[in-house]
Amino acid sequence: WTKIFITNLTTKTPQTLDDVKLILRKLLIFTVAYLEHHMDSVRHICRDLMRNIVATSKKVQFDFLLQKIYDACNSDRLSLSMKCVVLQQAASILGANESISICFALF
Repeated sequence: WTKIFITNLTTKTPQTLDDVKLILRKLLIFTVAYLEHHMDSVRHICRDLMRNIVATSKKVQFDFLLQKIYDACNSDRLSLSMKCVVLQQAASILGANESISICFALF
């Protein structure tokens, strides 16, 4: 489903692209809020959502959101365990070299 959704994004209007970016921002807020939930299934869904948020942001060239994700990892707003999950998902899509170079202080 995600691949079909991402593929269809490139053929839509600028308004649709703005809508996609709005959805991605709201999904990111939800995902970060529940990434350390006490239920495993919720954490796993949020982990997968994070990967899809990064992949879709890359596909639609929403670099602002990707930078916000990296900024959160470089700040004290997230716990170390959350940073690890977020960077793991980002690295799986964007590559480890990019994640390490942007968040070098964590390593």
